[in-house]
Amino acid sequence: MKALFALALAASSWSCTSPAPESPTGLAASALGSEVQAHLERYDADYQALARASSEAQWLSNTHIVEGDDTNAKRTEAAEEALAAFTGSVENIETARRFLARASELAPLQVRELERILFLAGDNPATIPEIVKARIATETAQTEKLYGFAFTLDGKEVTPNQIDEALGEETNLEQRRAVWEASKEVGKPLRSGLIELRRLRNQSVQALGYHDFFAYMASEYGMTTAGLAANIDGINRELRPLFRELHTWARHELARRYGQPVPDLIPAHWLPNRWGQSWEALVEVPGFDFDAPLSSKGPEWLIHQAERFYTSLGFEPLPASFWEKSALYPLPADAGYKKNTHASAWHIDLDRDVRSLMSVEPNSEWYETTHHELGHIYYYLSYSNPRVPVLLREGANRAYHEAVGSLMGLAASQPRFVAAIGLSAGSAARPDPIQLLLQQALQYVVFIPWSTGTMFHFEQELYADELPSGTARGGDSRILSAGTQPTTQRQDDPMCFEPFLTRDQEGTRRRRVPLARPVHSCRRASTGSISAARQAG
Repeated sequence: MKALFALALAASSWSCTSPAPESPTGLAASALGSEVQAHLERYDADYQALARASSEAQWLSNTHIVEGDDTNAKRTEAAEEALAAFTGSVENIETARRFLARASELAPLQVRELERILFLAGDNPATIPEIVKARIATETAQTEKLYGFAFTLDGKEVTPNQIDEALGEETNLEQRRAVWEASKEVGKPLRSGLIELRRLRNQSVQALGYHDFFAYMASEYGMTTAGLAANIDGINRELRPLFRELHTWARHELARRYGQPVPDLIPAHWLPNRWGQSWEALVEVPGFDFDAPLSSKGPEWLIHQAERFYTSLGFEPLPASFWEKSALYPLPADAGYKKNTHASAWHIDLDRDVRSLMSVEPNSEWYETTHHELGHIYYYLSYSNPRVPVLLREGANRAYHEAVGSLMGLAASQPRFVAAIGLSAGSAARPDPIQLLLQQALQYVVFIPWSTGTMFHFEQELYADELPSGTARGGDSRILSAGTQPTTQRQDDPMCFEPFLTRDQEGTRRRRVPLARPVHSCRRASTGSISAARQAG
């Protein structure tokens, strides 16, 4: 099995590497090939420096949020504006277009880099600097509102981890409703900013010929909106029979558990996850509950064990800077500042400076998450090598990046491996394989219609259809795709907004918000983005 998973992750590296660019099929020796290569090398160097400054600023904006202090926000806006001015400059756009007009005379790798230059320009065209500047300011403000929000329950401030714990353990339905509603209050202050951000993102990309921001992000997959939607809908049609069975089981199990009639749609507060994106906590597998042994290990053990998992597959230990610069654990109550609590992986300099932002607690959910996030980190490191130009260090695509993380999280959670590292559940009995498969299906299968149905269609309707409020059809997407419904119906239903707001950074930088960049934000509620391409989740 070790060989299998090592091969899978290695393949993810191979998928985005190409032969060394020194002599692309003999063309680089020509005058044109040499001119293009010199331009690309200059662009790569400038882009890497500006991207690193942007990521460093974004990192501070996500890890040190002080209410009323706009120091980090201003720094982030300045760094993002500098990066945008470079990637969206008329000179860079015109140069890339001029070279691409003679694409047949260039090496394939050079063509890919030039096309990437134009893609990056699409979000930041210098022809509309005020729109780009306003978009960056709005994105920065949304990030601080989202991750600086103080959740309260019964008049007391609570952390996201405490909300998750309550939804996993609370048995009183009224209290569950209160917890779920508390988790959605963050949507209220974000509503107006999201609508404004939609306008600014659409206007930014329309300047270079894209219909809307969603079409722009779909183009990164080499697809149109219609083509991508057809592909996504096809996946969900194929999955529907299995998901329907899981949904039926969950409806009956939850109704039995709470002493209620069996509902057609599952009330959101009945589920163990505040977004309804994974339901595995509904199943306990006798002989395979390793929360108890993990509780005695401490959060630091989880991170180091995740690293040991990858080194056992032949990968190198994490760079020392990972341990020095990451933000891995919950903040103390008296910290005086807040941080983004969504798990994410960051590729700060598109080279060896890799970091993770988490709030690790010693439990099985964070065990899987740590292995998932380090999957992104090791993918970053795998394609950060001289054969891959800086501009193309993003992985095969955002979906593949998430697949790598999920694959490795699943692999590290198999019973034989868990027992081998001393996390025995205390029972000599072999875990029931059917119960184990059910638990895994409630995590991985359920997530697919949530992400490709609820999230995908909300974002498509928000940007492509310019959904006016984000509530009506956004709610329909939840119902049709995930089989759940909000606990309360209110005009400002924030459930539709809370997961979709900041730029994503996994893959390239950090990713969040609809289809967007490298930061990889883990499945603890996430989507993607462009400047965020240096993060993942």
